[in-house]
Amino acid sequence: MNGTVFTVCHIIKRNYASCDLNILTLSRSVYLSPAYLSNLFKKETGQTIGQYITMVRIQMAKELLNDETLKLYQIAKACGYSNQNYFSKAFKKNVGINPSKYRRQPVLDFTESD
Repeated sequence: MNGTVFTVCHIIKRNYASCDLNILTLSRSVYLSPAYLSNLFKKETGQTIGQYITMVRIQMAKELLNDETLKLYQIAKACGYSNQNYFSKAFKKNVGINPSKYRRQPVLDFTESD
């Protein structure tokens, strides 16, 4: 993986909770134009930067949904979404079910019981 793309991925994973995380702030961080960084990232990863940010945020949301003491708006904010409704739509689009339903799913245990 290209060093710049690796750096951008690291920045995204470290700052996924920031509502200001976008192509412009990322391009400034690595001293490239937004268009060049966007093309480079897509070429290297097969995803747009926006898709990658969403993937990281949804993965974290899945982890946070295991904590039933957290409200959905708290999880949305912790994952970089300022709007709970937008978070729910993004989650459903990427996971196939809404966050509340995901939270209620039984956790599958793959340990052997023989």
